[in-house]
Amino acid sequence: MKIAITAPTGHIGRKLVDRLLDHGRCQVILLCRHPDKVEGAVADGAKVFKGDLRDPHFVEVATQGVDALFWLTPPNDKAEDFHAYQKKLGLNAAQAIRRNKIKRVVNLSAIGAQLDKGTGPIAGLHDVEVIIESACQAVGCNLTHLRAAFFQENFEVFAPEIGKTGTIALPVRAEARAPMVSTADIADVAADLLLDDTWRGCHVKEVVGPREYSFREAAKIIGKAVGRPVHFEQVSADAARHAMEEHGVSHDVAENYVEMYQALDKGLMRPSPASDEAVTAPTDLEDFARDKLAREVADETPTKKTATGAAARRIDELSGKEKTMATDKKNKRDKKAVSRSPNTGRKAAEKSQESREAAREDSGIDVSRDTQKAAQEDIERPETKRASDIENAREQERLRRPVSEDNPRRGESRGALPAEPKRGESAPGPSHMKPGLPLPSTETGMDQAQQ
Repeated sequence: MKIAITAPTGHIGRKLVDRLLDHGRCQVILLCRHPDKVEGAVADGAKVFKGDLRDPHFVEVATQGVDALFWLTPPNDKAEDFHAYQKKLGLNAAQAIRRNKIKRVVNLSAIGAQLDKGTGPIAGLHDVEVIIESACQAVGCNLTHLRAAFFQENFEVFAPEIGKTGTIALPVRAEARAPMVSTADIADVAADLLLDDTWRGCHVKEVVGPREYSFREAAKIIGKAVGRPVHFEQVSADAARHAMEEHGVSHDVAENYVEMYQALDKGLMRPSPASDEAVTAPTDLEDFARDKLAREVADETPTKKTATGAAARRIDELSGKEKTMATDKKNKRDKKAVSRSPNTGRKAAEKSQESREAAREDSGIDVSRDTQKAAQEDIERPETKRASDIENAREQERLRRPVSEDNPRRGESRGALPAEPKRGESAPGPSHMKPGLPLPSTETGMDQAQQ
């Protein structure tokens, strides 16, 4: 079984690659711009195709002969038109699915993607869902849209500020509530779907954590885990927009993320009653904060002497636990590598898994005065509207295909379709926001990922 993975260096992607390699009975194909960031996976047997997801030819060639595809639309915080960028990548995925007749696709989306407007980058993921669904229906491909909740890992960007001032700042009310999920749990669900060749049809699965949290409650939980008081601070939309643009984010992307936070604040990022299944993942925020975020905050502390009491003890606990887990994982991998080939095993044992970098994968949310009403109407909208969306996507995809007898309209205008990328052009990765105003992880879904 061959499985292709996009954005393999992101929070979800690298964990998913680990799960599949640990499984040991599938060939893992990685589509990425920076092969040096997946050297550990290559040592364990993965194959890499270097290229840019904005290049349709690259996507098509890299996915030839695969049985399953994990598609993640990575963010691009330099995009002048973020929705056009997302749509472009969706069309590239659709072309590869059609031409390679891929059997199964797992598309990472986000809770809120049932809405076609009022959700910023999440509305872009709605468009990607429609485009990919159209292609899958055309060739009989089985498809699951995996709509993820707000990533618990989004709080990692605040680690330096938590260590310095004990502050988490976002343009949402402290009382605003959201479902939150660990990217490790999302990777587990995605791996199960990719390895299971028995499911059929088109499905929507929403992945949430054990419960929802307000941002004030989240700050308190994080404070308890790191051993110091942490408070949540609401900042204005203008301040958030200005901060993002100061750090190199385009005006359109900043606007989209501000709107996303406003939608989150208004409760629009809710699970859809029309989804096929809601998967309740096991990791709660308390576990994540204690086992992962506390380590991140400790790493930001200049010296261990600055941490006192519970924080100092936590540093010791995490250091010991981290070493034990790393040793166990290395031993497990080495055994698998040796069973495949003595030479491969020696190489795998020599490679350091620490070379993998977590990037950030993301999407966001837009809001207008009538968003809440529109959101409810969209949730309750008849299936005929989605069918119409899919038909429109088919037409747009057909216009991209080479001229042939069954496609005589090649010369017609392509309307609002984004321009083809120049050969050799590389997409900018997401900038690392300073503590205080991070881009959420796409996909709230929302994990920012580099390819």
